[in-house]
Amino acid sequence: MHLSPQTKSPAGRRGFAMKHATGQAHDDASTNNPLAHQRTTALAQCRKRCPWYADVVALAANPRGGYATGWRNTALIFAGADAWDRVHPHRQRGCRAATLLPPGQAADAMAWPRVRYWIGDTGSLPAVDAIELARDLIDAGASVVMLVGERLRGGLTVRRAAR
Repeated sequence: MHLSPQTKSPAGRRGFAMKHATGQAHDDASTNNPLAHQRTTALAQCRKRCPWYADVVALAANPRGGYATGWRNTALIFAGADAWDRVHPHRQRGCRAATLLPPGQAADAMAWPRVRYWIGDTGSLPAVDAIELARDLIDAGASVVMLVGERLRGGLTVRRAAR
């Protein structure tokens, strides 16, 4: 895909380009600027929480059963047309954190819990949308996101950049 100057890159909606476009380039929360806090709060309020948000937070912090040691601060995520069917067995067991990106919903329209490690199956989700999902999970505070799917050859692993 060729990007001309008139074509917007999905990456342009993140980081400095997004902050600059919205006038937030110098309004970091670290400066204790109340205006920056209001913008951040307003953005979080307009996003819909992912399904079972509170359960994901609780189970990622304290998995149940034999999963307690290996699954701490880890969550499963499913996406694609049959995401509801694939998440159901994990939700039924209630042992580890599991959620989904509802079919037809954009990943950046959802509020994702801050979980360190995400492991997911994107199913039939287009690769571009799977990459967007991984970026949004990293933006939400994840350190590593690992995804597999029908349209992701060899899978996808995204890591948070070192500061």
